[in-house]
Amino acid sequence: MEINYKLILLFSLSLVLILGVVQSFDYHEKELESEEGLQAMYDRWRDHHKVTEKSPERFNMFKETAQHVHSHNKMNKPYKLKINKFAAMSDEEFKSTYASNEGIGDLKMSPPCFPASQDTKQVPPRMDWREKNAVTPVKELRGCPYMPPAVAAIESVNAIKTGQLLTLSDQQFGRILVTIDGYQFVGNTEADNMKALSEQPIVFLADAFGGPEFRSYSEGIYCGPCKGEWKVAMLLVGYDEAPDGTKYWIAKSAWGESWGEKGYIRLKRTPEGLCNMYAYNLYPTKSIETRNVEF
Repeated sequence: MEINYKLILLFSLSLVLILGVVQSFDYHEKELESEEGLQAMYDRWRDHHKVTEKSPERFNMFKETAQHVHSHNKMNKPYKLKINKFAAMSDEEFKSTYASNEGIGDLKMSPPCFPASQDTKQVPPRMDWREKNAVTPVKELRGCPYMPPAVAAIESVNAIKTGQLLTLSDQQFGRILVTIDGYQFVGNTEADNMKALSEQPIVFLADAFGGPEFRSYSEGIYCGPCKGEWKVAMLLVGYDEAPDGTKYWIAKSAWGESWGEKGYIRLKRTPEGLCNMYAYNLYPTKSIETRNVEF
């Protein structure tokens, strides 16, 4: 079996691990009531997140985000927002840094390994690969939006097949080269994704969860909106059901532990797939016989 070592090496060299966790940014409602209060709040936010750039344009984006976050959190929605490190970033900037307007339909991969199905009775009622020591810590990465979840999926399947949870970063280069056999598409139903996810974490590509709601996500079960003109890739690591009966997916980001629920987001699980998130899902394949290369 031919293994694309150059591709795996590219994965390893493309990672940058940023250490440290930024605590949440708090504010007082009174700060939102005046331009002076918002300006002071903006300066505190810049200091909190070590943001050196300061401009009227950035301040206006921050102000709009802050007011939106505050208004959203006063409503009875199933998820909350926070003023995070993306507060002064526009949709276009977020897209160019963490998302894409291209799909992955041109990739040559195997078709789904099992027929499309709606039957979820044959899979566990809940799954969380973080509890099985098969998910590496959340990193903060920029650049190619498909690379981080693809690498995270390789880390996970390697852990499942070898029992070793390795982080593919520059710290690993020169010591060990993780190898895989290829990639497999997942069918485009809820049941298909649950079945695949019951066996290992999978990469999904969705119509980007839109605007300040997604960039400012803090906690809870996200249920939209979506922005169909660009795509976001993440790693599904599990699924579960909330006490009120709401079903959800657990997805890992590559935006650091200060975003969302320590770098994760819970996405509402629906038969049709929130934000078209069942369209391009895939996972790396690795047999027990496929050995890693040690240096």
